[in-house]
Amino acid sequence: MYAVSAALILRRASVRVPWLSRGVARIGSWVLVVLLTLGTVANILSQSPWERFLLGPVTFVLAGLCFVVARSAADTVASASERPERQQATQ
Repeated sequence: MYAVSAALILRRASVRVPWLSRGVARIGSWVLVVLLTLGTVANILSQSPWERFLLGPVTFVLAGLCFVVARSAADTVASASERPERQQATQ
């Protein structure tokens, strides 16, 4: 599960992951943001001090970092670099 999550975020951040499409990475990164946000809420509301004071902040930071990557325009940059005729027209 962690490997797939890491691959989704890496692909969304324009790292080449051959078995993962851009569309799956785009949707999957937003799914991770939602799941990590829900995990943060669950950890903060937990009765366990470890979950409240350790796992809550960790999942909050992970959710925030995934949010930054999910909102990035990495696909736009990558698709523009794949079209050399479009770059020549703008120069």
